[in-house]
Amino acid sequence: FGMVVTEAMSQGTPVIATANSCACDVIQDGVNGWIVPICDSGSIIEILNSLVKDPDLIEKVGKKALETAASRPWKVYEEEISRLLMKL
Repeated sequence: FGMVVTEAMSQGTPVIATANSCACDVIQDGVNGWIVPICDSGSIIEILNSLVKDPDLIEKVGKKALETAASRPWKVYEEEISRLLMKL
């Protein structure tokens, strides 16, 4: 799991990530960030254009990103890793 996604979200920064990443585990497309298909620059352009047209969207989605990150403190990450290792 790439911690960079939740680290950005913990600062209220909405993330644009591909569907081929672990970001799908924490990002709800259009709610607390955006998920785009891999190798689809057109989708990224659409999101960026929507942010230019509606800059308040950055703050709105950023607040949801912050809430999501707050629900996943290091303790949750530790427990998930521990459960995974126990299964192995």
